[in-house]
Order: sequence, then C-alpha cells, then structure tokens
Amino acid sequence: MSAISKISSLLMATFLVATSCVAAASSLTIDGQWSGVMRTEDGKRTRVQTKIGAQAISLHFGEPANCSIDGLLLDVEQSTTVYRFKVPQNGGAFCARLYPGEVMITPDSSDMVRMSFTRSAVPWSALLHRAIEP
Repeated sequence: MSAISKISSLLMATFLVATSCVAAASSLTIDGQWSGVMRTEDGKRTRVQTKIGAQAISLHFGEPANCSIDGLLLDVEQSTTVYRFKVPQNGGAFCARLYPGEVMITPDSSDMVRMSFTRSAVPWSALLHRAIEP
C-alpha cells in the first residue's frame, strides 16, 4: 500500500469516527422532565424538578427554596443550551434572586443532564436524572 493510500485510509477512518461521535452527541436530547438536587460548594442544597423544551424551561425548587421560575431559550453553545430566566410569578425569594440570570443545561448521557446557574454570586449545580413519567 502506498503512502498516499495509507493517508487516505487514515483520513477516511478519522472522518467516520468523527461523524459517528457527532451523531451520538446530537442524539442526546434534553427535552423532557428531569429531577435531582441542586448544590453549592459550601453545602447548601435543594431539590429541583425541571421541564425542558426546545424553546423554554420551567424549574420548581423544593424546600427551603419553595418557588418556581421559567426561562426562554437564549443560545446554544456547542452542547450547552442556555435559557434566560423570566421574572418569577410566585414571589419566592430564592427564585427572585435568580432574575435576571441564565441557566445552562448540558447533556451528560441519555438519562442525565448537568444544570448550573449563579444566584447572588453563588454558583449552583446539579446532575439531574430523567424523571419517570406516569
């Protein structure tokens, strides 16, 4: 096999691997219902239930936050989807301090997503699991 044939074969193999990786990444959808525990580095935590759609996101926080907030699609950066929070409607202090802010969602696998946001200069993050729908 000539050097040109070897290079051509190597390039074709690299292209096929890259194509399959892109296809696998694009098959990870974030649409659906997710749940888990949001945490800060200093140990604060609260449960969260999230409904994610192509154009909007809705988050409901359990005790002690006990509030809900919605957001609209802002941008997609590589595999991370960014939503901008809307003014919260139920008046909870936790959610009131999220506005105006953004939440970032990154698929981790077909049944997990990473979610992060900053509230009052404190970063919060979670690894959420796909909720089982009844």
